[in-house]
Amino acid sequence: MRGPALASLVVLAGSLIGTLSGGLGAQSQSDAGAPTGLLMGVVVDAQDDRPVPHAEVTLGGAPPTVRNTRTLTDAEGRFVFLDLPRGTYTLSATMAGYVDGALGRRRPAGPSQPITLGEAERVGDLRIPMWKFAAITGRVVDEAGEPLVGIAVQVLPRSVVAGKQKFTPGATATTDDRGIYRIATLTPGEYAVAVPSTHTTAPLAVMDLYRQRGLTPMKPGESDFNREVSFSGASNALYQLERYTGVTVGTTAFISSGGGMRASMSPLPSGDGRIHVYPTRYYSSASTAAEAMVVTVQSGEERLGVDLQLMLVGSSRVSGIVTGPEGPMVAALSLVPDSEDLSTDTSLEIATTISDAAGRFTFLGVPEGRHRLRAVWLQVPVGGAGSRGAVPPTPPQGREAPAPPRPALGGFTLWATETLAVGDTDIRDLAITLSPGFRVGGRAEFVGGSDKPSPDALRRMSATFDPADARPLVSATIARGQFDEQGYLSSYQLPPGRYYVRINNAPPGWTLRSAVLNGRDISNVPVLLDRDVSNLAVIFTDRPSSIAGQVHDASGAPDPSATVLVFPADSGAWIDYGSAPRRLRAVRVGRDGHYQTTGLPPGEYLVVAVADEATANWQDPAVLKALARVATRIDLPEGESRSQLLRTSVVSR
Repeated sequence: MRGPALASLVVLAGSLIGTLSGGLGAQSQSDAGAPTGLLMGVVVDAQDDRPVPHAEVTLGGAPPTVRNTRTLTDAEGRFVFLDLPRGTYTLSATMAGYVDGALGRRRPAGPSQPITLGEAERVGDLRIPMWKFAAITGRVVDEAGEPLVGIAVQVLPRSVVAGKQKFTPGATATTDDRGIYRIATLTPGEYAVAVPSTHTTAPLAVMDLYRQRGLTPMKPGESDFNREVSFSGASNALYQLERYTGVTVGTTAFISSGGGMRASMSPLPSGDGRIHVYPTRYYSSASTAAEAMVVTVQSGEERLGVDLQLMLVGSSRVSGIVTGPEGPMVAALSLVPDSEDLSTDTSLEIATTISDAAGRFTFLGVPEGRHRLRAVWLQVPVGGAGSRGAVPPTPPQGREAPAPPRPALGGFTLWATETLAVGDTDIRDLAITLSPGFRVGGRAEFVGGSDKPSPDALRRMSATFDPADARPLVSATIARGQFDEQGYLSSYQLPPGRYYVRINNAPPGWTLRSAVLNGRDISNVPVLLDRDVSNLAVIFTDRPSSIAGQVHDASGAPDPSATVLVFPADSGAWIDYGSAPRRLRAVRVGRDGHYQTTGLPPGEYLVVAVADEATANWQDPAVLKALARVATRIDLPEGESRSQLLRTSVVSR
């Protein structure tokens, strides 16, 4: 900024100092010889570009010498930070009624941009957009059209994970005496709306044991019933039964709950004890998340008339015995729809239960349909759970390969799945056999000219075993692997399935190159885990591959509004890539239009720049297909960098 514009900026900054002096973190004049850098701008409503007064703006990345890092905008939405040394900063804004804003953000909850300030540089054209919260409201009635009171209604934000649609449980509200609900403070976006209902059964003897939790302190390496309940995913169900005092049916307790509260249920008939239930219902009249109608809300919008009608249905009882390697045992069991839908494995199960010490289990309130039964029981000793306090594994003497890691992390995972067709009659004497999971062991290798990492750096590393279909494991803990001071990797027992290996906290200067098992890089191609593995080679490099360049707009000028998307040229890699893919990247460009992404595995990629507001759920295979038509193909060799100039594209979905 030069000439008259800079003079106006200085005058405005001086004016703002007085205006903001009563605000939070007001700026003061700098002392002689102090840094003289300046950041100034305005916070605006993204919908109509009007200024947002009295928003709190926070400066991130400032050194301790900067006296004030927070301020309030004035009546015109303006803010200023004075006396700044050279460096890289971030700016964020908060205001009641708005989703948090940030410099460079172009869509609600989208990525931000840092700003690099030179010595004595003054930047006065900054703009922070903010989006107003949205709301969804409607009415819930029963099959007769009568209002249902005190019913939990939940919104489920839509996302794309591993190339598939997924709805994740979000905010909840309850209906009033008219059956009306209202869910506010929603980030603008896409949602499903549901009245969730999970039908939970538990033996009374198990409930008594659960109520005794916490009475006996534990020592490192120990486990007990309630820790195993927690890791096995049964604690929430038992908590609901304890909190709301479920109905007693024979020797079991039963409750329907959803969204963290009790759900509606008709009284038990006096005859055969058959239970009628309200299954989970999605707007507008769907029984599964995959069939739900998506509700899109814009900034400040209140979507009216999102009504749901619940239908009371008869249900069946499913019962049997769970057996483990040593005979009948306690286990947590759940029923979900038998589908590829990712939305129902956690918090939206059809029914849950737990077996007693004799292995006996009962599901009450199971509606008709094809369901997938999952049974699991986990033990993770105290001092485990991926903590640095666990006893480090000891490598074998005189051998290159590590010993099986069972003694390192301890505990166990017992698992079973089965598909059931439930009709209008009970299923009895079902036999469920739990089998042990499998462990992964290996060793870290470092290829390059840099000094090898210290033992402490090795021990800070961890691995994550990422299911290819992105279905969450019942406990995130068992998905973690641990390295010791010598680079040996151990894992907990994992259920059978297809997994990728991801690495967390790689030592400084080193990047994961590959994770090789029997000649296959399972950081890029999933491995079918159906036995113990002890020869995984986790290889790091100090020469990571990268793609960098600059994005221009239609006029040829740098385009700071763009995001660069990088994805495999092979469309077969657009699905089942897990929850944290290595080869799909979204890179927000800098304010000068430059971009860079590092640590990509070698291979053929498609690279395209689009306006950032067009990138929501870009990992949908249908969107990738459209992006591929205008993308640039890049062959990225191992350990090399590629430079690519891009022009922002407009892509029709």
